[in-house]
Parts: sequence; structure tokens; C-alpha cells
Amino acid sequence: MALIAEILSSCWGAGRIFLFDHRGYQYFNFSREGFWRSFLAALLVAPLFLAIMAAQQRLAVHGATPQQLAAIPSLARTLVVELLAYPLYWGAYPLLMLWLVRLLGVSARYTPYIIVHNWSGVVAVAIEAVPYLLLGVHILPTELLQPSVFASVVIALVYRWSITHTVLGIGTFAAVGVVFTGLLLRLAVATFVQAVLLS
Repeated sequence: MALIAEILSSCWGAGRIFLFDHRGYQYFNFSREGFWRSFLAALLVAPLFLAIMAAQQRLAVHGATPQQLAAIPSLARTLVVELLAYPLYWGAYPLLMLWLVRLLGVSARYTPYIIVHNWSGVVAVAIEAVPYLLLGVHILPTELLQPSVFASVVIALVYRWSITHTVLGIGTFAAVGVVFTGLLLRLAVATFVQAVLLS
């Protein structure tokens, strides 16, 4: 399959899965080549990811006191550090899953799972960006941003759970554990990035 066609097909499949259409899984390339190509999703998501980081930084500056402003990194520094750490967000989880699939006895499903997980990242990050987009076009009041961000993260996690449960073929609670472990890893990377920003 041509690269552009594969990107479009995979994103379409990820979108169909989000709409509870399990036929979406047929749109992915589950070959070894498809595994490596799935990391191209990181390039698609990068602008949206950085836009979210920029929005969060502007909001922090907007509501800060003069004393707090001194401790907030500049937008340029924030974006540079986040961009340098970006591969960690995408590389750490597949490495973690190498261990988890062995622990769960589903090593044979590692490749298809990472392929779907990577492409579903396009949808998941888009979901998490919605509150910031609505705030930016003055549809969402500032006081509703945090509840909306929380809701978007929950929706994205349920989406990830559905994929984990289906592709790995594991039980409900095992899939919850995998998703929760992934969330903890993401928070650990975010904490590391924040420590670098404040250093």
C-alpha cells in the first residue's frame, strides 16, 4: 500500500473504531512494515500536541500573579522542551508494552496492538484538543475548561481501553490495568518535562 493511502486508511480506521464500528480494524496494515509506518502518526499529531502545550502555557500566564509569572517558562522554552521530549511520549509506551504483553501472555498480539494504538493517537489527541479549540473560538467559557478537559481525557481513555480490550483480547479489568499503566507512564514523562522546564 502506498504511504499516503496507508496514512489515510489508518486514520479512517481509527475514526471508525471511535464510532464503535469494529470494521475499522480492517483499514490497518498489520505487517512489519505497517508497524514502523504507524509511528508516522506522531508526526501528524505533533502540531496539535504543541498547540495544546501552547494553549496551556498561555492560560497559565493569563491567570498568574506577577510573582507567579517569574516562575513560568517562556512559550518558546516550553515548546522547545516539549518538542525535544516528544519522542519519549511515543517511544516509552511501546517499550513498556514489550514487557506487559509477555506478562499477559499475548506477545503474538503486540505488533497489531501497537499499530492500532499509534494510529488511534491521532483521534485521542484530537479529542483532548477540543476543549482548547472551543475556548479559542469563544464557545467554551474559561470556567468550564477544566471540566471539559477532564471529560475529553476520560473519553480518550475509554477509547484506548476499547482498543486494548479488543486487539489484545484480554479481559475488561486487565485492559483497564494496561490503560492505567499507560496513563501513569504519560504522567511520569510529563512530570519529567515539567522538571526540566523549571530547572
